[in-house]
Amino acid sequence: MNRRVASWRFICATLPPSTAKVSVQLNPRHVEEYPGIWPQVLRIAGAHLVSPALWSGLSRMKLDGRLPESAHQYLQSVHGMNAVRNVALLQQLDESILALNNRGVVPMLIKGASYLKSSIFEDPAARITSDLDMVVMEHGIPTALEALQQVGYNPVPRPGMDFTRHRHCAPMFRSGDYACIELHRELVSEKLTAVLPLNEVWNTSTEVCEDGLRYRTPSPTHTLILSFLHNQIIDRRNETYAIGLRSIQDLLALDAAFGPSIDWEGIQSRLRAHGLQAGFQNYVFAATRATGCQAPPRMHFGLQEQLYYGIAQARIRWRRLENALAH
Repeated sequence: MNRRVASWRFICATLPPSTAKVSVQLNPRHVEEYPGIWPQVLRIAGAHLVSPALWSGLSRMKLDGRLPESAHQYLQSVHGMNAVRNVALLQQLDESILALNNRGVVPMLIKGASYLKSSIFEDPAARITSDLDMVVMEHGIPTALEALQQVGYNPVPRPGMDFTRHRHCAPMFRSGDYACIELHRELVSEKLTAVLPLNEVWNTSTEVCEDGLRYRTPSPTHTLILSFLHNQIIDRRNETYAIGLRSIQDLLALDAAFGPSIDWEGIQSRLRAHGLQAGFQNYVFAATRATGCQAPPRMHFGLQEQLYYGIAQARIRWRRLENALAH
């Protein structure tokens, strides 16, 4: 088997949660079968931001002791550093929520920030979170920005970007912190607001009051739609028949954490009304096929989804040929 494809499949097999029903289980033979793939495995996992998840999955399957020493040390170190980072991100998130609450603002957490507070991953160090995203209704944006500036945050300038018309304000950064905070006035780009209206998501979200903090979290259904729109539509992966491994990691974790509460039929109906259902089915089919996970209920796949997966595989093989020709 091609090393790149073998590496990709190996990583995918480590992503499902322990509660997921999978058709393929890694075993010591799989770890030792392709000794030459480890440089490729580490490169792909790093490029897709799933190195901590790779280590977490191998440890859960009790296969970490079978790794080559260099791969073992690298993945264990990356996982450990991400564990420290995520603890710091949670503290940073709590401090920012408190700063907003003190000014009467209750934010809604989305994407990585929501995943951190909701603890949807079995291993809290398994996911790399880039930014901390929070939604504040338009009338509360000035107050929220002032509150963050009072606790040391300042906007990060990006030449050529007009954040007055963007879905979020300029990222706010505080010296010594790991991540920027992005205050959103909309969930998605302008052309997608009809697919996921902020008022609808806000009105169906849940307000959480714990440890002296108040914040909101979207419903599981809206959380999954938002994940799909950002990962596949806004980031334009759908146009190139590509799926990031971290987006697969998110999909599997959301399904494991909220599966019975997710309205899969409603999601497909909504996306169908906006011409996005095929892209969503392709996304779920490719993710479940790549990891060997059982597809969510009421998700029916046909020739189009199988063709999508076939095209994705062909693109991997074509990139390998291009690389070989380049050298």
